[in-house]
Amino acid sequence: MLHDYWLYNKDQAPLRRSLAGSRSVLEWYGRYVGADGLVGTTQGWEFIDWTPSLSNTPWSPEPPTSDPCIITLFYIGALKQAAELEAAVGDPSKSKSYRAAAHSHSQSVNQRCWSAARGLYADAPGKPAFSQHANALAVLYDVAPEAAQVGIMDRILVRNAGISAPDGITGTSFYFAYYLARALSHAGLGNRYQELLHTWRGLLAQNFTTWPEKADPTRSDSHAWSAHPTADLLTIVAGIQPAAPGFSRIRIAPHLGALSSLDAASAHPSGPIRARYRRLGSKLHAEIQLPPTLRGEFEWQGQRRSLAPGTNRFELSEARTR
Repeated sequence: MLHDYWLYNKDQAPLRRSLAGSRSVLEWYGRYVGADGLVGTTQGWEFIDWTPSLSNTPWSPEPPTSDPCIITLFYIGALKQAAELEAAVGDPSKSKSYRAAAHSHSQSVNQRCWSAARGLYADAPGKPAFSQHANALAVLYDVAPEAAQVGIMDRILVRNAGISAPDGITGTSFYFAYYLARALSHAGLGNRYQELLHTWRGLLAQNFTTWPEKADPTRSDSHAWSAHPTADLLTIVAGIQPAAPGFSRIRIAPHLGALSSLDAASAHPSGPIRARYRRLGSKLHAEIQLPPTLRGEFEWQGQRRSLAPGTNRFELSEARTR
């Protein structure tokens, strides 16, 4: 949350006030790191997702189990983000130590959780179970080598079937698919993002007008985490994202998939950002309107254009993409 705030807001005072809390959370998890370099079973409710094998509900009569590969991947992501925050507004020495810890734990995950036979990361050493959860996090936080990321995403998703997982792989709930979507985009597969929305279209067919937390029997029929497509349509499909802290620069990299046209508007402290895309034959016609003082870059299929305040118009030739 702090890292997201840092990217979108210029006021750094809340970050400085919150760094002590951020450090204490990381220190707490650090106490559970074992000799194998993985975060072991922690106190309290070690919740990951509502999938029975990953929820570990505290009222269950069964003894708690641990999924150290998944928890460690979350820990690595938090360390990397905290390192950026410390370098920007905190203690540079802590930034350095967090980066070193993230690297060390990544090596441990690759040594103890990677299954060469499956081409996937397991939920725990010994490789008894595999999930979208572990593999999406490994891709998103670059624990998985860049060259392996596309293959991993291919192996944990069923094409054109929403967020469904193949047989033998634990799938995410609607809420945890937040990470699945970002991993897909991070792996360079943003043009496949709209395939994930088949799941949400299925919910519309069930007469939902808000998004449930999980499949029936659902606990909450109006859940903010499950509404992440609302943001993803702007950040992944329309491609509007901060390129520097405080949203001081912008990067627009649309992933239109099968869409032939798209109009989008996104909020910025200096005013609205508007994007208009039209595909005509093999050409993409783009019109980007930026508020005063905001500059950045437009990227599409490896082609880049500078963006200046005001109206930016250009035409790009389309190439074949995955």
